[in-house]
Amino acid sequence: MIRQLQESHGFQALVAYADNSFQPATTTIKQGQTIRFTNDSSQTIWVAQITTLNTPGNPNRASCDVPFNSCHALKPGDFVEFTFPMKGTFHYMDNLDTAIRGVVVVN
Repeated sequence: MIRQLQESHGFQALVAYADNSFQPATTTIKQGQTIRFTNDSSQTIWVAQITTLNTPGNPNRASCDVPFNSCHALKPGDFVEFTFPMKGTFHYMDNLDTAIRGVVVVN
């Protein structure tokens, strides 16, 4: 985690995973801003955008081909940051429990 903190360039929004949900469920940021996703639960999670490459019925855990994907499981206390260079609405899920989802809106 120390390395993660040293490599962080700051973030403008925070999404926490806490016992079966992302909070807030919808996050709105400006183009070019960064969101930090933290695992504040007692279980492992895997943050990944939902796309045709990574659908809830067939999570593509082995690949980082989607625009935002933690590319590995986040243990309790871990975090990952994503910068959103494009405007749009991005749906995401926990790849380990695909019923748990959230939305990022980039203006």
